[in-house]
Amino acid sequence: MANYSSQDAIDTLRLHVKLPAASLSGGGVDIKAADMANSRIWIAYPWRWTLGSLTAIVLVDGQQDYVIGNNDHYRPVNLWVTRTDLTPDEYQSFRAIVEHLPPELAIKVGWQGFGTISWEKSINKFRLEAAASVPAGITMSINGDYQKVPTKITALSTALLQDDVYFETYCDWLLYYLYKFTDDSRMGGVTITGDGRKQYNGQLAKAFESLNEMMAAEDKGDGVPLIFPDEPLVGSARGGGMSIFG
Repeated sequence: MANYSSQDAIDTLRLHVKLPAASLSGGGVDIKAADMANSRIWIAYPWRWTLGSLTAIVLVDGQQDYVIGNNDHYRPVNLWVTRTDLTPDEYQSFRAIVEHLPPELAIKVGWQGFGTISWEKSINKFRLEAAASVPAGITMSINGDYQKVPTKITALSTALLQDDVYFETYCDWLLYYLYKFTDDSRMGGVTITGDGRKQYNGQLAKAFESLNEMMAAEDKGDGVPLIFPDEPLVGSARGGGMSIFG
């Protein structure tokens, strides 16, 4: 369940650390920090509370690119083709979601032949590996799960959507941004080692470590993700791993 707000996080932090005075002066720094902390956690992983069901996209014979109808679409998570002219409906999952596929209208791909699909960010469309083959009497659609655009925090009273058990992680990231926006040395930073690994320190290290633990707790499914690897996507506080945050 989700019961906490950013105000609850600030009240909790006040009990344990001395917060920078400027972060609580009413100048909006606290709200900006809250929003960035929420977004940082949101985009790190396809959390359950960030997902939505894609509005069905009907396949058209000879067409390769398809408009995404969900205005809050951030990125796809799982996609499949549903054949709706059969009873019951039949499904075929794409083998992979890739970043880019070239236009290909000279050949067609049909039922049981769909392999890869791309999300063409520049035009916000899905692209099949070739034009769809949809003979008369057959109806198919692209369906799936997608991650929504992060909820905007516009007031400290805005409810957080993440489960309460991960409230500590939110507090860790909120504290980091409060330190960062007030140029507090406790925020920590990152250094690059000779072999290219990232090493974090200070509050940033605590925040990343907490986020990795949160991701590990969520990644308990047996299925094979299409675009998200099983290993954490953020660098360890001790310096290992890969970072999607730069």
